[in-house]
Formats: sequence, C-alpha cells, structure tokens
Amino acid sequence: MIQTQLSEPTPVDEFRTAHKIWKEANDSFHDRFQEIVTRGKGQDLDALAQDLAGKFDHFMRCSKVLVDRKEHV
Repeated sequence: MIQTQLSEPTPVDEFRTAHKIWKEANDSFHDRFQEIVTRGKGQDLDALAQDLAGKFDHFMRCSKVLVDRKEHV
C-alpha cells in the first residue's frame, strides 16, 4: 500500500488561499448586495457583512503571519 503524506500548508500557501477566497468574495459583493436590496431582505445584509468580515479577517491574519515571517528572514 502506498501512502502519501500531505505536507502542512506553508504561510505562503495559507496566504494564497485566503487571498483567493477574499478576492472571490469581494468580486461577488456587488451582485450579492444588489440581489439582497432587490429582494428587500435587509436582514440578509447582516449575513453578507459577517461573511465578508470573516473572510477579510482571515486574509489579514494570513497576511500578518507572512509579513512577520519575512521580517525574521
């Protein structure tokens, strides 16, 4: 039986993934916002804001780890 060991993601990998997720969320924001406004579902704005805030927060934490790491090199 062949076993493959997946390597732990590096800070660069984490940053790239977080950036991709944030970019997709940011790019789709206008369409999602417009849909909520059109449907008149104001309570969905809170969910949209929380979703974007969470993705942005994750992106910023990954960015900080990457920047801190470069400072020590």
